[in-house]
Amino acid sequence: MFEQVDVLIIGAGQAGLAMGYQMIQQNRKFVILEQSPQIAHSWRTRWDSLKLITPNPYNNLPGLAFPQTKNAFPTKEETIAYLELYAKTFELPIRFNEQVTSVKQIPVGFLVESSNITFQAQQIVIASGPYQKPKIPNFATQLPQDVFQIHSSHYRNPQQLQSGDVLVVGSGNSGVQIARELSTTHKVYLSVSKTPHLPRKFLGRDLCWWMYSLKVTSITKNSRLGQKLSQRPDAVIGVDIDALAKQNGIILLERVDSVEGNKIICTNKQSIEVSNIIWATGFQPDYHWIKIPVFDEKGFPVHEQGVTAVKGLYFVGLRWQQRLNSSLLGGLAPDVSFIASQIAAKALEDFLTVDNSERKNLGLTKR
Repeated sequence: MFEQVDVLIIGAGQAGLAMGYQMIQQNRKFVILEQSPQIAHSWRTRWDSLKLITPNPYNNLPGLAFPQTKNAFPTKEETIAYLELYAKTFELPIRFNEQVTSVKQIPVGFLVESSNITFQAQQIVIASGPYQKPKIPNFATQLPQDVFQIHSSHYRNPQQLQSGDVLVVGSGNSGVQIARELSTTHKVYLSVSKTPHLPRKFLGRDLCWWMYSLKVTSITKNSRLGQKLSQRPDAVIGVDIDALAKQNGIILLERVDSVEGNKIICTNKQSIEVSNIIWATGFQPDYHWIKIPVFDEKGFPVHEQGVTAVKGLYFVGLRWQQRLNSSLLGGLAPDVSFIASQIAAKALEDFLTVDNSERKNLGLTKR
């Protein structure tokens, strides 16, 4: 099967859906490809008790407010329900079970091969998200097979684990939430990384209120402060690690460094033996299916506010794409709006630079 579209969006998570809304506004012929059978795949595969770190008023995608819920911080299920409502409200053209295997540049745009169909697209938006391939240290393979190991992206609830002690590696937002939950059923060790921590409230106001009111969320990546902050890990909000450990009986450890037989060794040479390990160690990029040289030596896309050096190829939903909150629900609007303006500009340029016979072949129509 073969199909031509103006714009192809790859990924039906929050970024892909928000980009689809922008294409609806431009009346473009577009399709959203999703590898899973449902939208919001990354949300569905996270742990059961997950909650957003941003309160309700700060989780709106463009065109539709996040519904008020009984929880100040929406649950995983409430977030999925919102994204489903978003797709339904705007009747977004999503093709499910379409695993993209190849994206190539051709003289008339891009050729995209997926599970069931090949597309020719004038422009492409990669909205597969910043969380792709779980990052686990190589020495994890040296541990005995009777130690249960799982990455935080595959953790659901305490029932997955076997009896015995648990080590959670990584004290970011995921590691902290999981360690707190597991402390009710297991003895928990938490390997603490150099992650910044911020209070949930200040002078009676939520941190998000201050950040939006003082326009901290508007700090751009290219500003002097943005350049510094973008090199640091995302802050853990509302958790004091020492207080968390004291209240929940969690034992804090330094960074895990290596393995010796059954023992896990920390940077201070302290060693422990556990029955379970949760690797809350983040993710690394995996764009092997994009056969276009727009990546740096670490595999991250090289872009300026989501725009690559290859005309017509864009990214949305990246960490610090433009601003501090670019990868969050409530921070996507400026990014997708900007990419939409770039798409419109290129479409107009294409229309003005081809003759009438080529317009029909390229599937370009006057907007």
